[in-house]
Amino acid sequence: MWGGILESSSADFWINRWENEKGYICAPLYMYKYTLKGLKNILTKHKVDLSEKSVLDVGCGRGFYTEFYRRKSAYVLSVDVSNVVVERMRTLYYSASVLDISKELPSRFLSYFWVHSTQCLVHQVEEEDFKKACCNLSHLVEEGGYLLVGDRFLPDKKIDKPHIRYRNVTDYILAIGDYRLRLLDIVPSFPLGGRLLLFRRGV
Repeated sequence: MWGGILESSSADFWINRWENEKGYICAPLYMYKYTLKGLKNILTKHKVDLSEKSVLDVGCGRGFYTEFYRRKSAYVLSVDVSNVVVERMRTLYYSASVLDISKELPSRFLSYFWVHSTQCLVHQVEEEDFKKACCNLSHLVEEGGYLLVGDRFLPDKKIDKPHIRYRNVTDYILAIGDYRLRLLDIVPSFPLGGRLLLFRRGV
């Protein structure tokens, strides 16, 4: 329950949450900061140059990572399940579009050199939605491109929230590895189970 509205899915939870709490930050700031530190380490370690490359920021929220990628001179498309988020991003002159990553991909979405999805898959509560989201993320990566997935991995932690399900790192690797993406690296991000997983297609 949030704001007196009963959610029927994780997507509904976030749509309603943004509509009722437009200033809400989706995750504690420390999670963003730790994740950004890990992201910078990955780019340096794997010598990835994002200048003039296409980047897709999935579950962009307030645009924390979108702004980072823009400072790297990347061409960024920000997507989120919430219209409120997308409209806000557009008022900031960002390219943004509505997308539920657990549903069929609209034909307008092409492939991208770098696909970013952090603190996103953990909100795919239903197993079929999780698998579909992994499939979609994988198909959005161009040949030679990268997929960065980051979440908190606490599969044994019991939670009483309608929009979160923790899984194992192995669950992610198996679900994404089915689509010709090779795991390159696993990097700690924020405390208490945070990890960044870097995959690459075809190389």
